[in-house]
Amino acid sequence: MDAYNRNYGSGIALAENQIGNATVLVDSETVFADPTAAADTPTPAQAAGFYAVAYTVNGVDDIADRTTVISWRAAFRPRPSPRR
Repeated sequence: MDAYNRNYGSGIALAENQIGNATVLVDSETVFADPTAAADTPTPAQAAGFYAVAYTVNGVDDIADRTTVISWRAAFRPRPSPRR
C-alpha cells in the first residue's frame, strides 16, 4: 500500500525514505522526470496514472537481504470510444 501514500495523489504525506527494513531505491517520478520541463509538468508516468517505488529489503524473514521489492499503483483510464 505504500505506493498509494507517496508522491502525487498520495493518501498521506510520507517524507521518510524507509519503512521498517525497506529503504527506497528510486521511484517512477524520478526515473521519468524531464529535467527541461517546468516544475508543475507531470511526468509521462503521472499523466498515465502510474506510480511505482522500488525498495531494497534487509532483515525480513523469508526474504533474502538486498532483495528489490516494487510497490506500484495505476489508475484505469478507459480509452474514449471512436467517433462515428
